[in-house]
Amino acid sequence: MLLGSTRHIAMKTEDTSTPYTDAVLVGGVKYDKNSNSNRQAGTNRSYYSNLPFTIREVKDINEILNAEQPEIKVKLVTDTSATEASIRQLEKLNVNLIHLATHGYYSSGTSSISANLLYELYSSTDLNPMVRSGIILAGANNYSTTNADNNGFLSAMEIARMNFNKLDLVVLSACETGLGESMGSEGVFGLQRAFKLAGAKSIIMSLWKVPDEQTAELMKYFYSNYMGGMTKSQALKKAQQMMKNKNNDPFAWGGFILLER
Repeated sequence: MLLGSTRHIAMKTEDTSTPYTDAVLVGGVKYDKNSNSNRQAGTNRSYYSNLPFTIREVKDINEILNAEQPEIKVKLVTDTSATEASIRQLEKLNVNLIHLATHGYYSSGTSSISANLLYELYSSTDLNPMVRSGIILAGANNYSTTNADNNGFLSAMEIARMNFNKLDLVVLSACETGLGESMGSEGVFGLQRAFKLAGAKSIIMSLWKVPDEQTAELMKYFYSNYMGGMTKSQALKKAQQMMKNKNNDPFAWGGFILLER
């Protein structure tokens, strides 16, 4: 577990309670193309692949929440409904838990999403790290026909402007969602900073290109552990150990970390 504040050092134990009332699970986003099984956006503007295991992922999580915490009101957002607009609407709700199983991107100039595409999207040649990182949602393959607020590319900059002050946990079940650019004493600028600014207390994010099928399995274990009474950090560590027992390759399960605000 990473700590975003020194106050956690003085805390004796992590809160094990899960007083959630509302959860939103996003997965099975419609991308039209299906060319690979990594949760990373492609470099071509028209080829964002379907992630077939993400729909199973959110359905499994839904079953776990219903079984272990039936008082939680769960909303599934899938297929063409998983748009930028659907995420923006969450500001109006008292959402405690958001799970995003989709493509993620971070562009350092040579990585997952092309600089030319970002220039076209944001009409700027001065792209800061909060624009060069984000998540891909429905409509991305046809972004030129949509408006700027619902083009399928939800940048960290846009997320940082949202209000999620009731959000206890956001799980970024996508590629490279923990990456960003270090800005001296200001820390890392990227998706993690965006959700922290928006109000999220805890963030689970990835450090590399995570595989679709194994990630869905890891998340199933995590929620079973967490809703069963473990802390977030315990639940993630246990889930990764369970995956390791089945597959010794850390690429398949070791990419996710927990950041506490």
